[in-house]
Amino acid sequence: MPYQRQPDKAQEGIVADLRAAGFVVTVCSNVGGGFPDLIIRRAGFAQFVEVKTVTGTPTAAQLEKMLTPAERKFFAACPYRPPIIGYAAAQIVTEFEERREAWEAYERYRATV
Repeated sequence: MPYQRQPDKAQEGIVADLRAAGFVVTVCSNVGGGFPDLIIRRAGFAQFVEVKTVTGTPTAAQLEKMLTPAERKFFAACPYRPPIIGYAAAQIVTEFEERREAWEAYERYRATV
């Protein structure tokens, strides 16, 4: 019988909060194989999100240590837009907006060269 992946405890609340913030959220936590838990989209921009349940506010290094080997392999395959490692909806929204703005700036630059 194949391994049935369990979503992180925080995922249900994060999904509800992201949807309330205007995101289209596709839950992919049952895919397995290192594939991220969510795909979120808003304003023409999409992003993978790997949800982790934590206490407190972890550093980026602490979050990265929580990744499984399969998740690390998936992240390595996405060097230009790696998934967000998310533990709270507000943190995910902030990272999403930072990445969206950076991508739009890059696209504007690309249009000039």
